[in-house]
Amino acid sequence: MDQANKQVYFEHAQENLRGAIEIIKQTLQKTKDSVSKLQKSLHTFNEDDKIVQSKLLTLDKEKLEGLELMQNSPYFNKCELNDETIYIGKFSLSDEHIYSWISPIAKIRFEHPGQVSYTLPDKTEKQSTMARKDQYMIVDGKIIYLSTESLDQPRELIYQDYFSNQKKNFVLPEIVAQMEKAQDSVIRASYKNSLLISGPAGSGKTTLALHRVAYLLQSP
Repeated sequence: MDQANKQVYFEHAQENLRGAIEIIKQTLQKTKDSVSKLQKSLHTFNEDDKIVQSKLLTLDKEKLEGLELMQNSPYFNKCELNDETIYIGKFSLSDEHIYSWISPIAKIRFEHPGQVSYTLPDKTEKQSTMARKDQYMIVDGKIIYLSTESLDQPRELIYQDYFSNQKKNFVLPEIVAQMEKAQDSVIRASYKNSLLISGPAGSGKTTLALHRVAYLLQSP
């Protein structure tokens, strides 16, 4: 891809990002309104209904927290499948095809373009073809790194901001955005057996273990 096409590709990706952030902000406001309405009306329900409404309030608060955290960095991968395009981030917004890193489909981000498979909610395996995969680093609503690879094109860098320009506010990306396939396999390993994570000092054992705990707490 020549530089002119890279610029077009980057601008299109940035435009899609702005659209996603706008939808997240709209959803965030709707969720805030829902939380406020439920809090004000909770005392009007009988005891049985209050239990149900309290559960809904808890779910809305959890959704609100996720939306607030994802509005400036909604995702870090985009995978174009033959029947849909999905995005993978820290939190889910399934109406916009953004899936959490703990979801079964998220593991395809470690595969190269080609035939992939993932587990559906009903535990069946679905086969698909991934035509293209993009990797992002997004900070404060702006793409500062973008690479792409496809069936007919090896991975190449599309855009990379100079990190020197980010020194004041730049934060190193979390492991969920930068982990490799082997690390993801450790995090997703069955909870039924003991698991030993070994490695030299400073290799990230504790960070990996903490993300495994987070995965086990959030996964179905």
